[in-house]
Amino acid sequence: MYNKVKKLVKTRKDLGYRSVTEFVAEAVRKRIEEI
Repeated sequence: MYNKVKKLVKTRKDLGYRSVTEFVAEAVRKRIEEI
């Protein structure tokens, strides 16, 4: 999963660090709910 996030950060650099952090937090939350 970390590699996926890394790729996303690379492609979303223009979005700004904050949006990336929020996106990752959302993804993590969804994954936790699935378990």
